[in-house]
Parts: sequence; structure tokens; C-alpha cells
Amino acid sequence: MPYSDSFLKNIYSRSSGDPSIVLIEVNIDGTFYYYANNTQSIDSNVSGSTQTYQPGRFDLSLPEETAEGTPRATIDFDAADIAIVRRLRLADDRIIINLWVIAASAPNTAEFGPAQFESTSFSISGSGVSVDLEVEPILDVQLPGERFTPQTFPALWEDNDS
Repeated sequence: MPYSDSFLKNIYSRSSGDPSIVLIEVNIDGTFYYYANNTQSIDSNVSGSTQTYQPGRFDLSLPEETAEGTPRATIDFDAADIAIVRRLRLADDRIIINLWVIAASAPNTAEFGPAQFESTSFSISGSGVSVDLEVEPILDVQLPGERFTPQTFPALWEDNDS
């Protein structure tokens, strides 16, 4: 996704009056919760419909670029929000998190995202909640290479006389 010139200028400048804000949509068993890494709530339509992203305190550690394996990330929530702890403990399925980065001056324009993550595990400590995430495992999908032959899919091959 291309970034706007103003966004790139803001993130690379030493100081900026237009901070970047991370928005997340947390899907726990089909119920959606919306958080902004900000001190105030933000109304945004980056998810496709207008949502109010509640103020939250979280840190995201993005995955390292590796040649092998599924990329893994971690999101750490401050323990001040005990509701997050309760929701995580009651979850039956994997938690799905969609993430966007916006500029504060343009909350309806996604400068990055959506990036989708799925939970693999979580831990709770006195200082917070840490959720281990993996990037959508698209690299694990097996493609049926033997099934795409010139006989069954002739339009995929040029100069096929069959």
C-alpha cells in the first residue's frame, strides 16, 4: 500500500504535530472490539463502516523479516483494562486482530493496513496482557500444482494446441 507524502514526512521528521495512531479491531468469538492507541476515542471508517475506537494502551511488536516460517508478532495490553483480560479468558476460538495506522489529522484514511493477525496464545502478568500473534498464514496454503494441467485449464498456457 503506498503511503501519502504527508504521512512519510511526519513519521520521518524529528517532531510532528500530526501523530500516527494505531487502530485495531479485535474479533473475539464473533464479537468486535475497537481500540486506538491514543488517549481519546477516535471515530474512523477504515474498517469499512464508521466505528468508535476506544482509547487503549497497547504496544505492538511487529514480526521480523525472515525467509522461513510464519511471521510472528506480539501485542501487549496494559493491565489497567481488566475487561480485556476477561474477554481473553472467555474466548473459545483464536482471536483475530485487524490493524490500521492512520494520521491523526485524517482518521478515515488508512496509511497502512489492514494487516490481519491471529492469536496463538496469551499470557497475563501483573503488568499486562501479552498476546502472541501470527500473520495470516497465507504461506501455509498448499496450491494444487498437479491439478492445473494444459488439458484441464488450457487458457493458463499459451500456444497450447490441445
